[in-house]
Parts: sequence; structure tokens; C-alpha cells
Amino acid sequence: VLREPGDPEPRDTTRFGDTQRLSASLMLVPIREAQEVLGVLSIQSYRPKAYDAACLDTLQALADFCAGALQRIHAQELLIGERQRAEEALRSSVQFVRATLDALSAHVCVLDERGVVIAVNRAWRQFAQNNPPAPAHAFEGANYLRICDRATGASAEGAREFAEGIRAVLRGECEEFQAEYACPSPAEPRWFLGRVTRFQRGEAVR
Repeated sequence: VLREPGDPEPRDTTRFGDTQRLSASLMLVPIREAQEVLGVLSIQSYRPKAYDAACLDTLQALADFCAGALQRIHAQELLIGERQRAEEALRSSVQFVRATLDALSAHVCVLDERGVVIAVNRAWRQFAQNNPPAPAHAFEGANYLRICDRATGASAEGAREFAEGIRAVLRGECEEFQAEYACPSPAEPRWFLGRVTRFQRGEAVR
């Protein structure tokens, strides 16, 4: 767009830059993504006939480069959005599983393939808290198999047998193991039935 000296001033325009002068030369090129126009890139000069066809080609090449940058930014935003949605879905899934476990009246403890406690439910926690010193070794991060192996006193033999049963299930030697064991309180004798099953997700065994 070229303006010759003495050309009348156009109406309904908004001036920017040096508002005391009118642009004498102006180039505009589209910022394109395939067939879609994302925007416009423009430059102006106060000098008449400041640009030629080569300048126009250069400006279009710059606009095409900007389009590629905008595409990469858009793709990154989509990726971040997908990641955030995936993280939110994972949090919701974890909350659902934990709420389901907490709704069970049975004492539930989940071990990894090494015997480390990775999750317990509310009933398990409440029992441990009501029967000290159990909380010292009953929660996430403790190795339940090692605790059973190191048990002492009248229940030591039963604890080691229970640990061997857990290992057999983790190795896939049996689908299920259960054993009755004594867990007396100061007030009364108590017996519990422990039941072990396994599940596998990918290569991880629980």
C-alpha cells in the first residue's frame, strides 16, 4: 500500500507511532496455517515507496516462520492440557480406590512385590492406632514381610508362616493363602483370619 505525497488523509483511522505523520508505505501479509489465516503481520514506513516485491517476499517468509512458532506453541498447550487432564484423572482414580478401600470393614493392606506396605484402609489404620505399638510398623513404607520374619514371642512362629504364605502368593505358587492367628489384647484373647490374594498390573505384582 503506497501513499503519494499530497494524497488525502483516509477517514476512520486510528493512528499509532508518530501520530503527527501518516504512513507513506505499508505492507501486510497473512500468518497462515494450511488454509486458515491466524493473523496478519504488517510493517509501515513514513517514506513513500519504501518497499518492493523482495521486501514483500521477506515479510511473508517471516510470517510463515511465525505461523510455525504459533503451531508449536499451540501443540505444547494441547500437550500440557492433555497432561493436566491425565493427572486429574489419575488423582480421581486414586481417590476413588482409596474411598472404596476405606468403605470396607475388613482390615486391608496392599504390599508390593518386596513386601513393602504401599496402601492400607481406614479399618487397618484404626486397628493399628488402637493397638500400640502396631503403628510403628503397620503403615506405608514398612516392610511387612521383614516384620513378620523378625517377630518374637508366642506369635513368632505363626508370623513367619504367614510371611511365607504371602511370598508364595507373590511368586504365583498359589492363588490364595489364608491362616488363623492369635492377636490377644490386654483385655481378652483374640483370633483373626488373614487372607492373602494377588493382583497384577503390567509387570507389577501386588
